[in-house]
Amino acid sequence: MSDEIPACPECDSSRMHPNSGGQGGGEAEAAWRCKACHESFEDPNWRPRHRQKFDRAHSPHANALLDADPDEVGL
Repeated sequence: MSDEIPACPECDSSRMHPNSGGQGGGEAEAAWRCKACHESFEDPNWRPRHRQKFDRAHSPHANALLDADPDEVGL
């Protein structure tokens, strides 16, 4: 897995999709559109992937496994 992902140059979101193009014969549409801020752009920025921090306070099942004796956890 790569440590860098494409992101919107305006808001830094990775929620973007290829622009399907507009209707009519006007100017050409930008190649990408951000789902978060709705900005259109030609080339995304590349940024490091955000890492989610593990929060034991909000994960009772993970807490139980982390606190368990290895002999009590069996397959």
